[in-house]
Amino acid sequence: MATTKPSQLGSETYPMRPSKAERYQIEREKDAQFAKIPQDLITEYFDLIDEKKGIEVWAEKEFDYIDKSKKEKLKCNSIDLKTNYEKLKSTSGLDGFDLIGRIKRGVK
Repeated sequence: MATTKPSQLGSETYPMRPSKAERYQIEREKDAQFAKIPQDLITEYFDLIDEKKGIEVWAEKEFDYIDKSKKEKLKCNSIDLKTNYEKLKSTSGLDGFDLIGRIKRGVK
């Protein structure tokens, strides 16, 4: 539908913008094609978009819950680890460096 215009640089042609009448005709044709889509198919599309948003919100909440749980568990574990370390030191009478070196080697 669009007309072409010769290039200034050579024999190439570039598409020109369609005239107002041609644009109107193109839009009418596209509207006619769109009208062929059943309304329930369009409704299903929007329902699926809403479902996708719901899944994203749910997943974000799950990530937040998991992240919070992880932080809480790591905090508790860190406290337990420190308590255990202090017990190991007090029971053995060794300083931290000697104690950890022997634990890592498995020497009892």
